[in-house]
Amino acid sequence: MQFCNQAGIPHSEFLSWEESDQEAAMEYELHSGERCPGCGTFPSDWLDEKGQHKEPQPFLAHTVNCLGCEALAEARDKIPDKQRSHIYVFLRVNEAAHRGYRRFGRR
Repeated sequence: MQFCNQAGIPHSEFLSWEESDQEAAMEYELHSGERCPGCGTFPSDWLDEKGQHKEPQPFLAHTVNCLGCEALAEARDKIPDKQRSHIYVFLRVNEAAHRGYRRFGRR
């Protein structure tokens, strides 16, 4: 059911698939459960067959300053502590800043 929920399909549709397709979907789900939810890698990405760290490291961490996330953090910091648990902060397109641009399908 988890696969059907994530794929947005009815269980009956999943059951109508070829058995090999169902098995492949289930195998993918089992394998994906090993993936780190934070970075998206698998333990086998980092460790060799003996469980030792691979050298050189298979991935390098990079940092990027996202100005959108920065704006969200600044807005959250202005919310009183008692209200932070129930106020949702999001970005909305500033139409004035996008006038004349073709971005967002507008001109």
